[in-house]
Amino acid sequence: MQINLTATKRSQTTKFLFLTLALTASVASLYLTLNPGTPTLDKSELNTVVVEQGDIDVYLPVFGSYASEYQRLITAPSQGQVVEVFIRPGADVSKDTVIATMANPDLMQDHYEAELKLERMKSEFLSFKFLKQNEQLAFQSDLADMDSQIQTTKLDVDVNTRLVEQGITGAIELERSSLAYAQIKKRTEFAQYRYTKLLEMHKLQLEQQQILITQQQQYVKRLSTKINDLNITAGIDGTLQSLDIEVGQRLTTGSQIGKVGSKNKLIAQINIPQRFAQLVAHGSPIIITNKSQHLKGHITQMGSVIENGFVVAEAAITSELPKTIKPSQPLNAELFITHKKQALFVEQKPGLIPLSQMSIFTQTNNNPTLEKTTINFGELSNHQLLISSGAKKGDVLVVNDMKRWDTYNQLALEAP
Repeated sequence: MQINLTATKRSQTTKFLFLTLALTASVASLYLTLNPGTPTLDKSELNTVVVEQGDIDVYLPVFGSYASEYQRLITAPSQGQVVEVFIRPGADVSKDTVIATMANPDLMQDHYEAELKLERMKSEFLSFKFLKQNEQLAFQSDLADMDSQIQTTKLDVDVNTRLVEQGITGAIELERSSLAYAQIKKRTEFAQYRYTKLLEMHKLQLEQQQILITQQQQYVKRLSTKINDLNITAGIDGTLQSLDIEVGQRLTTGSQIGKVGSKNKLIAQINIPQRFAQLVAHGSPIIITNKSQHLKGHITQMGSVIENGFVVAEAAITSELPKTIKPSQPLNAELFITHKKQALFVEQKPGLIPLSQMSIFTQTNNNPTLEKTTINFGELSNHQLLISSGAKKGDVLVVNDMKRWDTYNQLALEAP
């Protein structure tokens, strides 16, 4: 009985010891967690970057696409039916390239009738002109007769005057011939006045007829132009960007047929984040990266509509464009935003995220320790990452992956 009690006491003592050891280990582990020691790192194994300060031009990375500088919307000149399509979207065209052909029988009939009416009006005009010329000739004949009568009466006056001077004829004959001469002279003057007015009236009548003919000619010309326009041409040199018709389709006047854009003269359409749009001004420089080549340009127009958090802007490209660039081809560029004086920045390294807040181990004033510091980064510009707060000039930032040391706020550097 005593032996069993002793064994029981030994068992209880053993359990107590195990529990004490486990508790001690747990407490030690908890202590180490709450009060870890300061690990020591080899400085030569760290990738670092030094905080610099100075004036800097801030360029914003943007994306977009190339677009035709000149675009032409092709519409139906009149109603009709599409009978042929010759060109498909993406094809290069010149201004005279026929893209499609339309048919309009009513327009053809109108043109035929208008031409007949024009010929009839021309014929009537010639007949009218000859008629007026005959009237003028008849009047001229009357004037010639009157001029002959004037000469005759003038001769009578001269003869009677000499006879009166010689006393052969009485004065009454002279007065009678003088009166006849005066009367025929006045009649001739009035007839000449009437003839002048008749010429003016005939001129106005002919001009009026000519105006009607000219109007009809213009109408025929407009119809001819409409018929010619049934052959839909590109209008400018470039690329057929879209085609919205198919064979057999009936179109009304003004219906959209397609769009042609210039091929060699291009602009850049870029998407600017909404919060930076107010910093962009007309003429702001832009640098487009095309493989190893940098193309220069400047902002020419800012959009007024915000779509998905972006504002679309247009930029003129002043550098010579490579022939390999096509409309709608995507592009990457850097857009000038502002100039900052005495800004803090570091060279961009992997792991440093623009426009973010990061906890980074930092060495200050050549201290032998690294302190975990919260740093706010700004924009990335030309491989230079701006620092908004959390660091000062000369600080050394560790850019290694330091996740294994996340539980530490301070790390020691091994003395060289």
